[in-house]
Amino acid sequence: MIQVSITKSGTISNQASFNSQEEADSWLSSHLGMGSFGSEAIYQDQQVLTSPEVRGPVDELVQAATFDAEGNEIEPALYSHNENGLISAAVYETQSVLAQAAEYSVEITDITAQINQEATNSAAEAYLISTDWYCTRFVDSAEAIPQNIKDARAAARLSIVR
Repeated sequence: MIQVSITKSGTISNQASFNSQEEADSWLSSHLGMGSFGSEAIYQDQQVLTSPEVRGPVDELVQAATFDAEGNEIEPALYSHNENGLISAAVYETQSVLAQAAEYSVEITDITAQINQEATNSAAEAYLISTDWYCTRFVDSAEAIPQNIKDARAAARLSIVR
């Protein structure tokens, strides 16, 4: 079992359980596509210098690189190619950078063990309830509780986890 929880402003706003990861992904995709939980994270593409190499033979630097306050290059250096007069940038790669965080967060949890323990707890509690009359009879008449019932009740109590 898979549980999907959507948290907004520190509070769980939506929660759903599914039998498979595929069902959870389908549900989540449809709601994200509709914007049900608010705005998604916004990413902006930035160019990052990946190599100091430049394409072709370099004659002169036309424009120096521009950097922001953190030292990240925001405009590439431009070089002039002598052979045919082209101006070309150094080798750059585009990467996405988070510009605005999403209004929500998604937590996906496997709750199989929890569901199984709840079933075990329910069965053990039902057994204890169904054999409580042995304890009442013992208090009323001092008639002994059969050892197999005592053992089974002890095992049932041990199997309950809260």
